[in-house]
Amino acid sequence: MRRSFGKIDEGKNKSTIHLNVLYPAIIMPTGDRSIAEGSQLSLSCPVINGNPPNFTTWSRRTDQRLWNQTLYIQNVSRADDTVYSCSVITEMFPTIGSPLRVERKNSFHLNVFFQSEIIKFSVSTTSSVKIVVINRTENTSFICIAVANPPSDLSIKDPAGDIISDVSKQNTAHHTIHNASYINAGEYICTGRNNYTSGQPTSSKLILIVRTQPRPSSDDTSVQKVSTALFIDAKLQFVAWNYLDKPNETVFSWFKENVSIPDNDSKYMVHSNELQTNITIRNTTQQDLGLYKLNVQNSVGTYTHFYELKATDTPETPRDFRVINDSLTDRSVTLTWSPGFNGGFQQIFVIIYRKKNANIWLDKSTKDNGDKSMNYTLYHLTSSTEYEIEMFSKNMEGYSNLTERLRFKTKEAFTSEATLQSGDRSGIIAGSISAVVIVVVIVGGVLFLQRRCH
Repeated sequence: MRRSFGKIDEGKNKSTIHLNVLYPAIIMPTGDRSIAEGSQLSLSCPVINGNPPNFTTWSRRTDQRLWNQTLYIQNVSRADDTVYSCSVITEMFPTIGSPLRVERKNSFHLNVFFQSEIIKFSVSTTSSVKIVVINRTENTSFICIAVANPPSDLSIKDPAGDIISDVSKQNTAHHTIHNASYINAGEYICTGRNNYTSGQPTSSKLILIVRTQPRPSSDDTSVQKVSTALFIDAKLQFVAWNYLDKPNETVFSWFKENVSIPDNDSKYMVHSNELQTNITIRNTTQQDLGLYKLNVQNSVGTYTHFYELKATDTPETPRDFRVINDSLTDRSVTLTWSPGFNGGFQQIFVIIYRKKNANIWLDKSTKDNGDKSMNYTLYHLTSSTEYEIEMFSKNMEGYSNLTERLRFKTKEAFTSEATLQSGDRSGIIAGSISAVVIVVVIVGGVLFLQRRCH
């Protein structure tokens, strides 16, 4: 419809009539929109006004809130993510015909982007418990849930810091531990991030306790050697792996050889707390040296740990000294060994080697790094050569015995066929040049003699 004007002519008598055409407003299409959380939204309804003037209202699906004319949200939040509608009502009262009320409406979805936030990290069978207790050999499943738009990249790390679950653009991550043991106990961390994460990513922690018999926190169950000088106090200490749900119920019992040691007397002082115990031997004498035993008991079982208390001394001879055959090249070799007891001081390992039947020995040294097994690589050796090699350890008290003497032979130097061919060609070229020079010298000498004769 359109607005128009008409005139009526009745001879000499003329009159003018204004024809007012009424029509409703029109709303243009509004596409879906996206906005980041924390931003400001200001949006006018795309209306082509009608006649008479219309009344414009904004509303949204999730509540009863209304806006007049302009949709305005000063600080957009994720709760504002919903469908919005613009409504225009045109009420028309023509002089001819019945009144007419026309409503036009158009809607769009406001998509609010926001950073990842972890809302749950727990064992699947619990709600949001942060300390979970399971029995040894049980299976247990973790679930990590985040809210994020766009969806998160989620990862779960175990107590060793290794990633055990990693999902991309998903708000849920899972991981199942099968046949749980003491090594599974500890702190697990779920971390989430997306394109709208600012600063540190969101994370949540969970402590898993595995009920099992005691074990040392170092996971070393061998006899622990401890050195001490005489006539001073010596201390033996034990820390259990933190997997117990009731650490105060752990019972510690100390023995010298097989004789029980009281908690406190003139010679010994014992202190125990939750998962840790230590015994102090006062004014250590030669009679106090020897084997000590510790029984650690909880509701699941018992573990026995042994200590050998020794006087400070020279270090023990390195054990299992050998050549790693796969490491041999024409110029290098890698050696491996197990460190012995250090005698109570920092020890240094000395490797001595020589060409077979040579008089001069060379040496290299490296510090004890605390590992149960150590490696060292010798470089700058001669190819296709037999070597003899030994090692020992030293500390501030002196030297250990030498290990067994080993022998090995380096590989031949690698020479490619291309290099040989290049060398042959170089020889041919060099020979040709030499021949030409000789000919030139001879010819020059003949000419010189001819000139002298004339």
